[in-house]
Formats: sequence, structure tokens, C-alpha cells
Amino acid sequence: MKQILPSVPVRASRVAAPALGLWFGLALAACSLAAADTTNAPVPAPPEVSPPKLVVPPEWKVDAPAHDYVFDGLTLSEVARSLSDQTKNQFDVLMPGVIALQEAPAGTGLPVEQIDPGGIPMKLRLKNVSIVEAFQAMNMLFEIDHTPVRWELVMNGHRPVAVLRGVLEPKSPLAVPSVGHSVAYVGNLLGTPDLGRMSPDALCETLETTAEQTFPGSNTIKIKFHRGAELVVLSGTDEELRLMNEVLQALKDKVSDRRKPGAPADQPAPPGK
Repeated sequence: MKQILPSVPVRASRVAAPALGLWFGLALAACSLAAADTTNAPVPAPPEVSPPKLVVPPEWKVDAPAHDYVFDGLTLSEVARSLSDQTKNQFDVLMPGVIALQEAPAGTGLPVEQIDPGGIPMKLRLKNVSIVEAFQAMNMLFEIDHTPVRWELVMNGHRPVAVLRGVLEPKSPLAVPSVGHSVAYVGNLLGTPDLGRMSPDALCETLETTAEQTFPGSNTIKIKFHRGAELVVLSGTDEELRLMNEVLQALKDKVSDRRKPGAPADQPAPPGK
């Protein structure tokens, strides 16, 4: 007895195959997107930066409860007075009249800018802090603003004292100028003065004098003459070298003009009467 199997329509199988392939493609794409999506990945926390620690001697004790402070533009001297009043003058405040903003390089004799630290404006909003924490917060603000002062808490015998000290930041050393060299042939400039020429010593003196007048106080200008090759070796910064080469070119133009036909020659000065 023959068993009759149900026939499967060919059209349905042909439609199902592309649909199944499309489903797998979408699933793989979704997996790829999920693997590439890092929005939900944990972000590492930034490294913690510890604020400058205010050293407090064990004897520095002020009996005052924590308090809220709002300083919006008060000067530093007014802030210090307010903190002292809050504790009923249980500590003293020492503040210099002037402080230097920056230290001048040694041996330069440069002027140093100074300010009155008592006039430094302060903007602080502190919630439920102690007196020590208030001074610590001001030191943090000084560091953020690059203000060269810091509070220190010390003892004067048995009396607590808050001392404002200047923190000098040394000036960066003066940049050393970059010195270069240049070589020029000057044989056509040497000779008797009747055609605008000069001796080697006069030529070097002209170059050196012109450069020093343009760059007074320069210690990088150097001129060396080599008699056998009739060359000058110039040393200096880029600007100094450019100037000395321009002077050489002007002298060469002068000699060239004197050698043209019909050019007036140097006339000797009339004898004095």
C-alpha cells in the first residue's frame, strides 16, 4: 500500500528562504550594533586631586561651632576680620602690607610688581564649615586663581595666629637668543677709498657700529675677517645677521655705482683756511 505524502508548495519554500536569510541578517546586524555600542560602558572616574593641606598645630584650637559663610566680593582683610569676629577674637591675624607677585631673576635688577594682599577680592560660599576649613577653602581658591599668598596657622606662645605669607613664583629664565652665522665675500669692497672702498678694519668697524647702533646692548654680534680669502664671518641673531648683510649689500652697490662710466668720484675735502 502506497503512502501518500503531502506535497509542499514550491512557491512557499522559495519565499520562506529569503525571509529566513533576511531574519538572520537583521539579527547579526543587531549583534554588531550591540557590540559597537559603548554608551552603556562604565566610564572611568577622573583621578582625584587632593587640595593643598593646611597644617594645623595641635595647640591651634578655636572654640566655635561650624558656620555658613558667604563672601561675595569682600576683600581679604574684611574676610579675616569676619572670621575673627565669628570666634569672638579667639585668634589673631597677621597680614603683610605688600607682597611681591613674582620673583625677579637673580642679578637682573628687574622691578618686581607688588600688591596689597588685604585688597584681594574673595568670592566664597561655604556651608557648615569650621574656621580651619574656611582658611583651607581660601588657600584652595588662592591656588586656583594663582594668587601668590597662602594662609598658615601657627602659635604665638599660647595664642593661635593666622599668618598670611607670600608664595613667590620665580620668573622663568630669560630665553637665550639663537645665534647663527653668515659668510660673505668682501674682496670687491677692499681697496682705496677713491672708489668707495675701504680697509678690512674700516669695513669690520662699519658693520659692527651699524649693528650695535640698531641693537644696543647686544652681546651676540661678532665679526671676523679672513685676510687670505677676503671673507667676513658674521655672527648674531637672525635680525642682526639680516641687518649686517643688508649693510654689506649697500656697500657693494655703492662701489658698483662708483665704477659706472660718468659716475662722480669722491672729491677731496677743500683745505681749511
